[in-house]
Amino acid sequence: MFRPWRKKEIKTNDGYRLISMPDHLAANSNGYVPKHRLLAEKLLGRKLKSQEGTCFINNKTKKVVPENIMVFNNIGDASKYSLDKYKYIDPNNIIFNGYKYLAEHRNK
Repeated sequence: MFRPWRKKEIKTNDGYRLISMPDHLAANSNGYVPKHRLLAEKLLGRKLKSQEGTCFINNKTKKVVPENIMVFNNIGDASKYSLDKYKYIDPNNIIFNGYKYLAEHRNK
């Protein structure tokens, strides 16, 4: 349904940017999807599974760029990483690592 008053992009009180996509599987009850989740899907070339978690490497939610995003096999690991960057997380549980992306694309 078209709602002309609906904003295409909003920002939450926590600083997360949300994009209006009411038909997306990850849309919240108001029809918005986190912008960093959409970026992760674009980088991976597929939709994220519901159990896959994303987080910001430097906790700066304003910076929605590939080198600041990580995608994990499960939401638990994403939460652990968000709370404590130095906590060990099995590398096999990391689907996308912005640090590696930056290193690979720096000289291109």
